[in-house]
Amino acid sequence: MIARDITLEVRNNESKPSEDIFIYFGDYNIRYNIKIATGYSISDNAMIDDFNGGSAEIIIFKKFGYIIKTITKNEQIVDGVVPLILDSTVSDELSDIGYWMIQISLFNGQSTSKLTLPPFKMQVLPLINSGGDL
Repeated sequence: MIARDITLEVRNNESKPSEDIFIYFGDYNIRYNIKIATGYSISDNAMIDDFNGGSAEIIIFKKFGYIIKTITKNEQIVDGVVPLILDSTVSDELSDIGYWMIQISLFNGQSTSKLTLPPFKMQVLPLINSGGDL
């Protein structure tokens, strides 16, 4: 599995990745290790230390006219990192090419707290031979 490390800065109801999140049509098993920097932490470092040992629900969403494709993943939070694994379900159809929205909800280890972060974009890009617009 190919992995990349990024930081997701969450401020003023906006989530902004430190770099673009993208895959090409047909790519799969790409892992983004997302370190979330927020103002929501009891700890001084303003990271998600409160949620270590907890879990993250990741919703990947795209709307095609009236059809909505939603993929939900549940991942463990380890060392303040939420793993986002983009498998073949995100890029297996030509209609998957384009922008997707991702929204992450964090749960602490006891599941007594939930924090939903503002959504952010990712993109599935066309291959030269996939028929998508370049």
